[in-house]
Amino acid sequence: MATRNEIKALIDSYITTNGIQAITGVKLNEVLQSIADFFIHSADYDTDGDGIVDKSETLQITARNSTGSTITKGTAVYISGATGNRPNIILAQADADATADTTIGIVVADILNNADGQVCVNGTLHDLDTSAFTEGDLLYLSSSVAGGLQNTRPASPNHAVFIGYVARVHATLGRLVINIDKGNHLEYLHDVLLTTLADKHFLYYDSASGLWKNKQLVYGDVHLQTQDVSSSVGITPASNIDFNKVMAQAEALTIANPNGTFVEGQSFILRIKDNGTARALTFDTKYRAIGITLPTTTTASKTMYLGIIYNATDDKFDVLGFNEEA
Repeated sequence: MATRNEIKALIDSYITTNGIQAITGVKLNEVLQSIADFFIHSADYDTDGDGIVDKSETLQITARNSTGSTITKGTAVYISGATGNRPNIILAQADADATADTTIGIVVADILNNADGQVCVNGTLHDLDTSAFTEGDLLYLSSSVAGGLQNTRPASPNHAVFIGYVARVHATLGRLVINIDKGNHLEYLHDVLLTTLADKHFLYYDSASGLWKNKQLVYGDVHLQTQDVSSSVGITPASNIDFNKVMAQAEALTIANPNGTFVEGQSFILRIKDNGTARALTFDTKYRAIGITLPTTTTASKTMYLGIIYNATDDKFDVLGFNEEA
């Protein structure tokens, strides 16, 4: 199909310096056929005939190759500045921020050095060598070959720049559907504020600012989860509780089997004190004394501590430590 410029050039070729030359016979047919083809095919992308593109198979930009060598068709490129009115392009690669973060598209046809050419930024690109892939493959920017593509997601710290999908596998007539997604660094998210990063920083939520921030973990950042019981017939430790405290116990106390989901080696502390009168203690079936004897009563007005660790192999809560106030 002839373009507008090609049709204009065809008509201009019949205009002489002395005025308009009559267009007849074969020449007339050639001009009319070109005009007809243009309008027939333009309906494919200008569906309402208003001169504005309503749909297209690709979205392309014109870019400048100033790399010193030819950039070949099917190569992934990124923008590295501009020359005149054109963006400069260089071979993209997923192994560094500088060569991956501004990946813009795939070269449509070979671009010679110091020449302009087209880059497909979205849509279906035809006539490529896709023989190394399988139809339906997801393609990513290569982490090892400048300008290359790969069908495996690059592992961090490489950048997982998604390029598109393989629509047809062929050595010369292959097709790719281009839909570039460069992903994000954590610090680029709008609700994350990272400052002066260092080893072993962790991410926390600051409700005052509504932002996720980074900081060094210090004592007090992680709080023990506690359960406080004031004189009860029983206490039931739980997997989400680190410290269980019984105060002013005024009757016999049963320490029930813990509930929740415990993991191998998970531990908790049990602290008990009566109200000035010794009280009987009963431990449920899953408690097992290791190297100690389980107490059967409190000592009046004395604080006691028991250290307990979960044994997943035996499904027992091993009591490894028992100490009482002198």
